[in-house]
Amino acid sequence: MYNDVLKYYKDNFLIAKFKVLDESGSVLFDNTNLPDDKAKIWGRKFRKRDKYSLIYNDPDLCNTKGNIIINFTDAAKTKLNWKLNLGSNMITIDCQYYNTNPFPAAIPTEIVLIKQ
Repeated sequence: MYNDVLKYYKDNFLIAKFKVLDESGSVLFDNTNLPDDKAKIWGRKFRKRDKYSLIYNDPDLCNTKGNIIINFTDAAKTKLNWKLNLGSNMITIDCQYYNTNPFPAAIPTEIVLIKQ
């Protein structure tokens, strides 16, 4: 939505879906077909300029939760820094990955995305 008075665009809600492949191209995780209301990454009411906070909640990985901060690292806005803070997640015996070492990770904790 564009604000004609203050001359800026405003997004009220952002969702992200992802597919993770291993080195051989095999799909490890894929939630690109989920409906928008079931997306595992979402955010709203972004308040900081050029720095945004998203929520990560993955019920398929034992309700793993975290906070993702994304921000551009260059003036041309072609590089986006991604940092995931998982905090403390309690993995109970009901989790299918209980005692799995290493615990599976669907998304990276820190990467730089480059516009192509």
